[in-house]
Amino acid sequence: MAPKTIVVKRYPNERDYQRDAQKMARKNYKVVSVTSDKPRAGCMRILTLGIFTLIFPPKTELVVTYSMA
Repeated sequence: MAPKTIVVKRYPNERDYQRDAQKMARKNYKVVSVTSDKPRAGCMRILTLGIFTLIFPPKTELVVTYSMA
């Protein structure tokens, strides 16, 4: 019995996720879970944007876990 292959990918938007999910399905991967994650503002972002970091936070990303079917 071969070990299961698990792949975790991050997508900036729903359209990129849908497009890549079809490619992964052709490779016999199935979606195990989909969650959203709001990344933290990094040091460089805080230094360059200053107070605007609070006004313009990083965009939410989709985190998708695939498993070999």
